[in-house]
Amino acid sequence: MNPSQKDASVTVLAESPNPRGGSWNQDNIIVYEPDYRDSLWQVSASGGTPARLTKFEESKHTTHRWPQFMPDGKHFLFFATNHSGDSSQGIYFGSLADGSYKHILDADSGGQYASGYLLYHEQSQLLAQKFDPASGAVRPSLRRRLGGVGRRRSHLWHEEAAGLAVPRPIPSAHTSARQYS
Repeated sequence: MNPSQKDASVTVLAESPNPRGGSWNQDNIIVYEPDYRDSLWQVSASGGTPARLTKFEESKHTTHRWPQFMPDGKHFLFFATNHSGDSSQGIYFGSLADGSYKHILDADSGGQYASGYLLYHEQSQLLAQKFDPASGAVRPSLRRRLGGVGRRRSHLWHEEAAGLAVPRPIPSAHTSARQYS
């Protein structure tokens, strides 16, 4: 559609010049990252003023991105990095109530929750760990490798870069990840 054309079915909820993901919960709250070096914001799906949700320490992060709501609609996962790949980058678990968050895993991409597992990419492996979406707790001793996974250099910090589309149910540990790409 040409930007000069008006379409009554399209509602602009927020400016987002260079976005890095969004997620919509059952209460019609959208959490999104509007620009590649920004934190997460929230806005009502029915409109209103967007509000900053997370804040980062500039010494640790330059972006919070790729949010995914948990089933309760009150918590979300996201990826944070400072674009240099140091130890503060990884997957974080956040609260919609106050924007607080905690680091749950070191990773080089965002993660996806499905069927009791957190799937994420680390180096050349697609990994799955048992995960509690209500508390954000992972069980590191139950890490499953789902096979060698490549990624495109231009998309280092996004789960799609690893070709990660989460099937339902999660494949068994001996199943090749290539079957699901």
